[in-house]
Amino acid sequence: MASASGKAQDAKPALAPADAARYLELVRQEAELTGQFKLAKELTELHTQRAEEASRTNRPEKVPWETDNAKELRDRANALSTQLAAVTKDRTGLEEKSKLSFSLLSTAAAASARSLTADETAYLNRLDTLVFSVDQEIVELVNTGRLFTYYLQTNNTPEDMARIAVQAQENGRLQKQMEREKASLEVQKLLFRALKK
Repeated sequence: MASASGKAQDAKPALAPADAARYLELVRQEAELTGQFKLAKELTELHTQRAEEASRTNRPEKVPWETDNAKELRDRANALSTQLAAVTKDRTGLEEKSKLSFSLLSTAAAASARSLTADETAYLNRLDTLVFSVDQEIVELVNTGRLFTYYLQTNNTPEDMARIAVQAQENGRLQKQMEREKASLEVQKLLFRALKK
């Protein structure tokens, strides 16, 4: 039978709750920023392709709009890349500082995951999916709003301007509605996490 001192030597070092919580939060942020970064890159490529297609198909009026969108999304991707690098640095710094092994950290992550039931995990996944979908709709509405602005600058007849102004107003209303919906979903996620603590 192993001695008490032998057992103590074999035992893995305990993971401090504060370190585990901080680590899991950094992992969450890293995953979230990675997803946002990938989406921004994909949308940048999409609008770049649309600008090239508009140029090839003799639709020069769309080229500046698509180019501006691509530039804005590229800037967003660059900002996200900087944030992601900082979070990754914090995570790896915590691992080094605490001398934590990946096995201990994965055990902490697994313990956290086990604290959620299948229904709770499905609920959070559904919220994330809805937030992603709403984000995409907001991007489309913002892009449509820019197109309406361009049309208002290039159409001079009162009838066209009145029609476009109504459409632009409705587009703006829908964008605000989507932003409120996104805020509501984020609040639901925060409330859920607060109740789980």
